[in-house]
Amino acid sequence: MIRKFVTVPAIGIVFAAILAGATTVCAQQTTPAQQAPTQQPSSQTPADQSSAGQSSSQEATPEDIGTRRKVKPKDYKNWTFNVGGGVGLTNGTTTKFARSGAVAAAGVARNYSKYFGLRVDFQYDNLPLRNSALALALS
Repeated sequence: MIRKFVTVPAIGIVFAAILAGATTVCAQQTTPAQQAPTQQPSSQTPADQSSAGQSSSQEATPEDIGTRRKVKPKDYKNWTFNVGGGVGLTNGTTTKFARSGAVAAAGVARNYSKYFGLRVDFQYDNLPLRNSALALALS
């Protein structure tokens, strides 16, 4: 008998059990804030409620809320970074004096608001001179 399909590593069984458990635990639970408010029987008649001058709305008044503002979430990041690299290809008259080389770039930015920030970039271009250009410079 071939034992190719008989043995299963223990880690595979544990991993399969975790995946099976993760798919079964997806039930939604309601919180008290999400449940519908229950109706309380009123002991007052509609005539008594109107004479008392109370409104039946359950909205919060500005006095209940207070002067505290809601904090808006930021839609920008305080710090941003960039890194890059590639090949520097020469064009036009530059091909007579320099060979193609490597390019590296890095930068960092500090954002103070959505519309204002300071950025610093560094770029290195390695374009080696051709031997003919070096000979012209030395003569």
